[in-house]
Amino acid sequence: MGAATNANGYYNILNVPPGTYTLHASMIGYKNMDFTSVLVRIDLTTSIDIKMTETVLDIGETVTVVAERPLVQKDITSGLAVVNREEISAMPVQELNEVLSLQAGITEDAGGHLHFRGGRAGEVAFLIDGISVTDPYDRGVAIEVENNSVQELVAVSGTFNAEYGQALSGIVDIATREGGNKFSGEINLYSGDYLSRDEELFFGIDDLDPFAVRNVQATLSGPLPGFSDKLTFFLTGRYHENDGWLWGQRRFLPGDSSSFEAPNIADWYIEESGDGAIVPMNNLRKYSGHGKLSWRITPVVKLAYTFLGEDIASQGYNHLFKLNPEGNLRNFETAQTHIFSLSHTLSSNTFYTVRSSFFNKEFRSYVFENPIDSRYVNPQLLRRIGSSFHTGGTLMNHFNRQTETWNGKFELTSQLHPAHLVKAGAEFRRHKLELHDITIRFDRDTGWKPFVDPVSTFNNNQYSNKPQEFSFYLQDKIEWQDMIVNAGLRFDWFDPNYVVPVELRDPKNSEKKSADIKMQLSPRVGIAYPITDRGVIHASYGHFFQMPAFDYLYQNSEFEIFPGRLVSKIGNANLEPERTIAYEVGLRQQLGQELAIDITGYFKDIRNLLGTEIHELFTLGDKYARYINRDFGNVRGITFTLNNRSTSLFVFSLDYTFQIAEGNASDPESVFLDNQTDPPIETEKRVVPLDWDRSHILNFQVGLSRRPSWGVNLLGKMWSGLPYTPAAQGTRLLPFENSARRPTQYTFDVRAFYGLNLAGLTTSFYFNIDNLFDHRNEIIVFSDTGRAGRTLLRNPARGPNTVDEFLIRPDFYSPPRQVTVGMAVKF
Repeated sequence: MGAATNANGYYNILNVPPGTYTLHASMIGYKNMDFTSVLVRIDLTTSIDIKMTETVLDIGETVTVVAERPLVQKDITSGLAVVNREEISAMPVQELNEVLSLQAGITEDAGGHLHFRGGRAGEVAFLIDGISVTDPYDRGVAIEVENNSVQELVAVSGTFNAEYGQALSGIVDIATREGGNKFSGEINLYSGDYLSRDEELFFGIDDLDPFAVRNVQATLSGPLPGFSDKLTFFLTGRYHENDGWLWGQRRFLPGDSSSFEAPNIADWYIEESGDGAIVPMNNLRKYSGHGKLSWRITPVVKLAYTFLGEDIASQGYNHLFKLNPEGNLRNFETAQTHIFSLSHTLSSNTFYTVRSSFFNKEFRSYVFENPIDSRYVNPQLLRRIGSSFHTGGTLMNHFNRQTETWNGKFELTSQLHPAHLVKAGAEFRRHKLELHDITIRFDRDTGWKPFVDPVSTFNNNQYSNKPQEFSFYLQDKIEWQDMIVNAGLRFDWFDPNYVVPVELRDPKNSEKKSADIKMQLSPRVGIAYPITDRGVIHASYGHFFQMPAFDYLYQNSEFEIFPGRLVSKIGNANLEPERTIAYEVGLRQQLGQELAIDITGYFKDIRNLLGTEIHELFTLGDKYARYINRDFGNVRGITFTLNNRSTSLFVFSLDYTFQIAEGNASDPESVFLDNQTDPPIETEKRVVPLDWDRSHILNFQVGLSRRPSWGVNLLGKMWSGLPYTPAAQGTRLLPFENSARRPTQYTFDVRAFYGLNLAGLTTSFYFNIDNLFDHRNEIIVFSDTGRAGRTLLRNPARGPNTVDEFLIRPDFYSPPRQVTVGMAVKF
């Protein structure tokens, strides 16, 4: 690819994938010039000014210059973080979520979910190679990309351009690797375990196993034989298994029956038929693969196909099943994504891209795969008294859901004028969501064997829905000498393709009507104003539109209401889009030759968030909850980022975020939950700190390296504690929601490697230590003390354990120290 200059020496090269390149410049009568290490990033302009030297004879002499990467990118108009493959490989991280959590303005809640600038989880759009892979069921990512597959990751937490939609808080755009013109490969192996002396808290942690965490990953890339470098491939596969750090003891089996109701311990009946083995209770096993074919059919036409697949089996820790681990749920997830893209350069100033994709994701959760498996036992065996563990029984939930999405996208990009880069695009998405949620039952009429109620009854819910989306956008990147403007307009259209009941006091028998089609226009504008050759002021404003997770539209789509107490919820296909108006202003400034700072302030006004309302039926006063748009919030904050030039021996970065995230409710189901108590709790009518609100977040990274020979990298993170609602002590007054804070949290991670050449192969040996100082971060706390290790609310234990044993909660803390040792061989 290349271009010719005009009479004024201006040139531009469009449609260059992200990566590092060499730029070659030539002209008759001048020496050739090569600029090496030219970094190209997604959606950003890389400026290379060429000053050529005259020569009398055409002797083919070439001057080589190493391009200096700018510390201040002047055409960035909003909060944005760009991380490339080399930077990720140097970090002590294993998953991309860990990379994202290190970026300014991104916080992590108690469940490990990420929140961009104070928004709710699920307000982020995920893209791979320019096309959406957001799972509409829960608005999470449909499939994860392994670190080794990433060429570049862009995380936008500010006001993003009009080309991005269906997100309120952020964008994660991942460009995957392609094969090069030479064969290369890598084999990466590591293993390790959790290493802690806190045996009282972490049951079974003293049983050291150097293969409790194990990982094998292989990569191969290059040109396909017989096609020169026109057809290239990239392949990678990973096997990862982690036994976890939360362990139980198999003292009881699901079929065991015990009785602890007698007042005297000697009269208790205990059936304990387990083998007493120490078993993992938050383990994970994962297979994943990524393949990419890139075919440059002609110099101006390129075709690419990307495949990603994964198969995951996991288990979430359930404290009540610590002595009966076989009765807990297991989770199984499979996903695959196919992406086709065609890029055609029409001229040096114009190209278009056509993309098509299909992804399928299935999630299953159960104890046994067959819902009428004879190993399911009577739920009466789950009965326990006070602070006691389960001594028998199985959970009776059997859940299966599947999402399929077909996506077509067309984009046209043209440099209409040296100052105007215009981009327009349209996208259509068709989804298919299927869900089957069963509660397994036992009954005298079936001989006390497990059975499943008929479909369209309260204990057997299922739906199959096919919503559709369409969007169109137009944006112009205006690059004047003294100002850069990103201006755009986006149109979104959504058809839920389902019905809603007309009479909400009898939704099951009511007449139904089609849900309304939703539409919105969203203007976006961002400005960058260079104040010196090393500094730029930026500001941006935008309206953002997002449909709620689709499960809230179709949940309990048969509108079945359980009689008696309030336990039923129904979806609402007529939900309105959630909306956010966001503003930000900031300064980027280079300090000296190696350092740069970025200071950005932001505000978000959030409306139409998902909530619930309570409805009463005509008959018997039965009630149910229905999802509506009722919640609201606002976020204000400031981020400070300090970076040094990553090409130097010493690498340093630091970011600090001060943020206040408030709203009337953190959980969409807060009204439903408040009304389940007796008497009902009055729902909060004022804004309060949200569950994921962290006022202070500090991340830093310090590294020394001389690649590929050696390197060491230290990562530090410190956060203020999350809010919680304290329990009322000695008073009838109810405390305000989220009026207290959990303890401050911090952790340090380190990675070091040593490289050498063995038999012509580049080999490196390395180790990673997560939570270097084995610090106890209290993620969840008891509401009466605000601490994870102490409570005054002590219900008596009637069972095989003491109260103190029951109140030891390892799941209230972050993971202990983890040490892994590995080897990577490249060729």
